[in-house]
Amino acid sequence: MKRSFILLLALCFAFVFPLHANTVKPRNSTDQLRKEVAAFFKSKDLTFLDKKVEMVSVSFLINAKNELVIFNVSGNDADACDYVKEVLNFQKVNYSSAKPLAKYEVDIRLVKE
Repeated sequence: MKRSFILLLALCFAFVFPLHANTVKPRNSTDQLRKEVAAFFKSKDLTFLDKKVEMVSVSFLINAKNELVIFNVSGNDADACDYVKEVLNFQKVNYSSAKPLAKYEVDIRLVKE
């Protein structure tokens, strides 16, 4: 009786504790990439923008040299899209989780100061 109780208790601990072990949400790895891409626009002159805030969606892949290869930029302002493509194309990133030639898409918020 005592032996079966200990065995039952051990089984309960074996199934309950692993369920509570991972309570922290894993960080989305593309958040790191988005922040790194957005950092290219810190302290840039954005006086050419028509609006104070412009949203631009950028689709790209990362080549073998860890460079961004831009293949689509979309937004309401064509000048902003061209500027984003000019700044980002073939910029080197330190994103360690990059899958070679995988498609990534990030939204960039350009704020005119």
